[in-house]
Amino acid sequence: MKLFETINYEIPIVLRPFVMAIVQGETSSAVQTSMPAPPTGFPLLIYVYNDYHKLNVNGKSFYPTSVPLNVAGQIDISGIRMEVNGVFGQIGLVLHPLAPYYLFHFPGIEISNGWKGLLKELPKNLKEHFAFLSTEVKPLENISIILEALQELLRHRMEPIEWLDATILEIFKNNGAISINELVDQTDLSTRHFRRKFKEIIGIAPKYFCKVIQLNSVFEIIKSGNSDKLHTLALDNGYYDQAHFINDFNRLIGNSPSNFLNGEFVHLRSYLGRSRV
Repeated sequence: MKLFETINYEIPIVLRPFVMAIVQGETSSAVQTSMPAPPTGFPLLIYVYNDYHKLNVNGKSFYPTSVPLNVAGQIDISGIRMEVNGVFGQIGLVLHPLAPYYLFHFPGIEISNGWKGLLKELPKNLKEHFAFLSTEVKPLENISIILEALQELLRHRMEPIEWLDATILEIFKNNGAISINELVDQTDLSTRHFRRKFKEIIGIAPKYFCKVIQLNSVFEIIKSGNSDKLHTLALDNGYYDQAHFINDFNRLIGNSPSNFLNGEFVHLRSYLGRSRV
């Protein structure tokens, strides 16, 4: 079972501020399993080309969608799992945190902890750009169609929110290890307004977003093969001590670092990380 491997695909230059990476997961036959959906800090544009599967959120299972192209939002709870019962086949475009708002006009709060069918929400004149998606070709061949359609959506993008662009960049520059007060001080907003607008547009609270980026910054190093000194890596990425890191790991991932890295879902570490930011 191949899940969430990064595809080496050339993303057009104009889309690189919005599309960070492309991942794929698929099986050659039907499988039955349940796997966690940990927070990464990055929403996804998901193309489903095989069976549809359920999401389980805090014990409640449901089909998030019945259409092939979907936007999956930010995650701020650890109790989300994907229940696979059939042939798995998905391509995911890893998006910049602001991409759903800028490209699709979706406030992040509308898609947090769930999926939303993209073509159901777009105006008719924008839907037509995705009309050439086909089940008659190999799934990877549809990537170029999706990317071409996204370039057309750029013509209709929302106006930039300069302070939020700068805030996200500052969080990335500091690997998430920055306080909300420091971020607010770089804007002309009150703390209350800053928190409210950040959560509305991004989909999760700024403090939680920083924690997710901080944790996934550690994973970006793990992906390079340096997992033997995990706790040292955590200290190098802004954690005060080992206990602080383990507590955040349990809260966001739902497992201890050692259990996760030696467990059945260790493949997810290729999906976690900073996605070229």
